[in-house]
Amino acid sequence: MTNESLETTLLLFFLFYTIASLGASVWLSVKKNEVLLANNPKLAPYKWGYFWGYVSILVAPVFIFYMWFDIELGTYNFSLSPSFDKILVSVLYSFSIAVIGFGIIKRIPLAWIASVVMFLISFAFQLNWIGLGLAAINGYYAWNRRQELNFLSFFKKK
Repeated sequence: MTNESLETTLLLFFLFYTIASLGASVWLSVKKNEVLLANNPKLAPYKWGYFWGYVSILVAPVFIFYMWFDIELGTYNFSLSPSFDKILVSVLYSFSIAVIGFGIIKRIPLAWIASVVMFLISFAFQLNWIGLGLAAINGYYAWNRRQELNFLSFFKKK
């Protein structure tokens, strides 16, 4: 298999994986939200929270794929041997996104703050406008849920 065909195959795999993850996240968030509202009818729906948590967990492995991204060429180069630093950063970034997603599903307020910070960092270093948009959406959602999620209760001793 040539480098070009390998690149095309991997790009298609990650494209379909991402689309399938989005579909699975929608389905899982609707089901989880139904259970939440059945147990606690006074709570507002938490669909975006569950959706974002599941997306974060399911799509986190895709960020490891960035190890082969060549910044100078602006494309993927699978003949590159990623340095230890690049591998470490990619794995830690993927792991942290998955942990944040788990925290959002468990309704941990600090996870929402971490999610906003991660996307703001993404915007600051890469001028990634999608990151800025997602930070704004997640920040707005968390701000509207501040009473329900009770951000300060996370810091109180139990």
